[in-house]
Amino acid sequence: MRPILLTFGGLRSYRAPVEIDFTDLDLFAVIGDTGAGKSTIIEALSLALYARKTWTGGAGIEDMIADGERLFRVELTFAAADHEWRVTRSRSRGTGAGVNKLICLTAAERVDGSVAVTERVTQLIGLDHGQFTRAVVMPQGRFDELLRATPSERGKLLGSILGLDDVRAVGRAADALAGRWREPLVAARTRRAGLPVDPAAALAAAEVEVARAASRLTALQAAIDRAAAAEGLAASVRVALDRLAAAQAALPAGDGADAVATLRAAHAAGVALHRERDEAVAARDLAAAEVAAVDERATAALAGFAGRDAAVVAGGALRRSAADLAEATAMGDETQDRLAALDASPPAAAVPAVLVTGRDAAAADRDRARAADAAATAAVAVARSAWTELAVAHRRAAAA
Repeated sequence: MRPILLTFGGLRSYRAPVEIDFTDLDLFAVIGDTGAGKSTIIEALSLALYARKTWTGGAGIEDMIADGERLFRVELTFAAADHEWRVTRSRSRGTGAGVNKLICLTAAERVDGSVAVTERVTQLIGLDHGQFTRAVVMPQGRFDELLRATPSERGKLLGSILGLDDVRAVGRAADALAGRWREPLVAARTRRAGLPVDPAAALAAAEVEVARAASRLTALQAAIDRAAAAEGLAASVRVALDRLAAAQAALPAGDGADAVATLRAAHAAGVALHRERDEAVAARDLAAAEVAAVDERATAALAGFAGRDAAVVAGGALRRSAADLAEATAMGDETQDRLAALDASPPAAAVPAVLVTGRDAAAADRDRARAADAAATAAVAVARSAWTELAVAHRRAAAA
């Protein structure tokens, strides 16, 4: 808030209207003899903004009216919240509330009524009357104390004037809160340091490696299939060679020259096919080794995720099962007590049938409790088994 123009009259020592223009003022001082009306200027500001005096003496603000005058009037033009405003207050001797209005000079807004105007002014400048009198207007007696005080006393006095006790209390509460969360924060940061910097990126990279290895494995498997087909063809050629050799042995000398050439060509083809098969098998073994290496890298990249999630799930299942078992056991104990009481004092013939019905209901409750007990026991066993398997897998992974 910045004051622009202050106009007032009929106020204490200022019987005639006075106008003070703050437009060209930045740092200034109000000086004059005692009783010249310096404090009345501050009172005029307080009356215009809050319809209250800066001091608590007197029955009301009507005692601010100058002697011999019927009323006082105060008008302040100021800038706040990116707009210019004009607030007007006046009071007459014994004639009621007087005038209270606030008009925005740069927008269409008007507020009337003492309380409504004061509330809107408080919203605009961000200070209520108590804060205004502590932070903007310092009581004259306390200013003299401030000038004469030691540095330590001056700090305490300023804290009292400005209401800094609440600020100190907030500071102490903030320090206590920071101390309470310091160790958990360090522990959380330590746990986070053991995890990958970017788990999603590590998982995506591992998935890409697995996809590439799978593609290479598919291509090599196709080559292995082709080599197997060639091996079958070579076996057929060897059978044919054996038959041709037998036929050549049965021919007279000199008639098997062409058969010998055919056998030699078939033998060379068989050797070539064997060599191609051996190369395909070697390529298959190399692909298998690459796939195993990629799988190990993917497992290392994903380490700590699946085990951690499984541990959380198994731990939650174990706790729920334990809670179900405790509830079922309590229900069984209560039902057993009710049945024992009914069995000890069975209802007579003349006793109302509602007691017999209650005993039957208790027996049904006991049966349901026993069934819940058995189900909870089984759930606990399953959860403990899962937890044990998870721990063994975690130790194996750590050892690897």
